[in-house]
Amino acid sequence: MSRHDVGWTAVAALCFLVPSLALASTIGPELPTLGGALIGAFAFIALLPRRTPRVLDLRQILSDLAPYVLILLLVLLTRLIGPLQDALGGFSIGWRLDAIYTGTFQPLYHPGTALVFGLVLGAIASGETRVLPAAGMAALRRLLPVALALLVMLTLSRLMVHAGMIDALATAAASVGPAWPIVAPLVGALGTFITGSATASNILFTQLQVSTATNLAYPTSLLAAAQGFGAAIGNVVAPHNIIAGSATVGLTGREGDVLARTLVPCLLYAVLGGLVTYLGLYLF
Repeated sequence: MSRHDVGWTAVAALCFLVPSLALASTIGPELPTLGGALIGAFAFIALLPRRTPRVLDLRQILSDLAPYVLILLLVLLTRLIGPLQDALGGFSIGWRLDAIYTGTFQPLYHPGTALVFGLVLGAIASGETRVLPAAGMAALRRLLPVALALLVMLTLSRLMVHAGMIDALATAAASVGPAWPIVAPLVGALGTFITGSATASNILFTQLQVSTATNLAYPTSLLAAAQGFGAAIGNVVAPHNIIAGSATVGLTGREGDVLARTLVPCLLYAVLGGLVTYLGLYLF
């Protein structure tokens, strides 16, 4: 990789990192990934024509990104406008099981609702409403197995919590002492490697991180962030992702080679994230 490539890679990373951090610190945890990617993409595209002769069709790019932009705007409006936030969040659906287990759901305030509305409005704005039924059915067929897998993981997670297994693991983790913040991202990465999903890893192990933080008197948000970071990094070594990616680019049968190449960067990033988490103890 040339210095030119390294430089542009660093620029692309900064274009994502700066707006992502700004959104996380000012609005909350729901927008940094999507918002940072969108704002960073526009910033990076704006820089490209200055250094490359490639001509970019901004109108086509905007059309393709319309659903994501609308989702970003909908989430911003519902989180920043107080009266609208109160009106949407005021409607909730609750459930109770055996007078012990309870939960609530705010359908109008949930980010998933903004996702659906953004998709529909984006299709209307781009004149592609005719593809919605077929695309919706195709997405539903793919989502059902994923939803079932996540339901199993969520059930397992709740079972571990109510059976006291998380508390037992947290007590053992707390015995690691001050070194646990360095280990925390590795746990997230291991969860993704085992389950094949960062979401599933977070479902399984976030409560462990929070309980361990409580036992060690550390900021819970810091270890929860370390878990999310490690889970995201773990995607590069998750066998499911490697198999799917290898099939996409014609590397079927070479999944072992891919894993060998991604394992070291994964461990390096996880350890660096752990060191950042450790340093973060002195900043909170």
